[in-house]
Amino acid sequence: MRSETNTLGVKTLIKKFFKKLWSWVIIWLWFILSIWIFIIVYAAGRSVMTPVWTWSWLTASSWNQMIDNLNSLNSRVWWTNWLASYYTTWNVGIGTNAPGYPLDVVWNIYASNGVIAGNTLWTNDSIRKFGTWVPLNFRRADGTIEMIIDSAWKVWIWTSTPTDTLTVNGWITSTTGWSTITPNTWWTTSNAGCRRIGSFLQIKWHVNYTSGNIIPSWSTVIWTLPVECRPSVGIYIPSTCWSNTNIVSACLGYIDTNGVTYIYTSSSIYYFSFAWTFPAN
Repeated sequence: MRSETNTLGVKTLIKKFFKKLWSWVIIWLWFILSIWIFIIVYAAGRSVMTPVWTWSWLTASSWNQMIDNLNSLNSRVWWTNWLASYYTTWNVGIGTNAPGYPLDVVWNIYASNGVIAGNTLWTNDSIRKFGTWVPLNFRRADGTIEMIIDSAWKVWIWTSTPTDTLTVNGWITSTTGWSTITPNTWWTTSNAGCRRIGSFLQIKWHVNYTSGNIIPSWSTVIWTLPVECRPSVGIYIPSTCWSNTNIVSACLGYIDTNGVTYIYTSSSIYYFSFAWTFPAN
């Protein structure tokens, strides 16, 4: 009887021992597994989520801030259709690596109101493409054109105020062809220029040709008094000019009622250049 009791006691102790041992094994397994999970989550958080996850608790304030940010982004989103692309608010900066310009435009640029380099305001300006050239048109708010650079790169400039076609504080230079200067005075030119001296407008140009070659060393100078004094014409021909170089007319030139000086030359003249001064309108 006593031996059976001892046997049962030993078995009971063994069962209790293994039961406690198994409990400790389970506890250690869960501990090791928890550490392993923590290491994986921490590594993932540090490598992937750090930019957006600061490991702080999600609060009502941070949640509302996130919603506000999303709404703000939605208000500034690009949207497109087959005609145009838009950025609804804020400024837009465009830059490219190739081609080497900040913006390469295939067709039109149009600004209803904007600022170009040097803080110069433009209104209703456009760059339009015709053929292989890109003329540049500067327009007023009413659509009228103030300046055009066309496909041949000619330039027209006009304004309503002042009433002159162009007011220049300096020189105008023309290298070839005919140009019109108010009032109806023409130049045929190389090294041509226009400048204001006091109350007078002085126009200077050279028309010295030999078989189409320009010889600016030849010089004839013509000057006049103001139109209200009526013409008094002076002529200077340097001794270097050919002896058959002459300027002929009934009065060696005159000033009409518009203050324009006319000079008549014989068909034999090849070398002359002159400058005159007449009152500016």
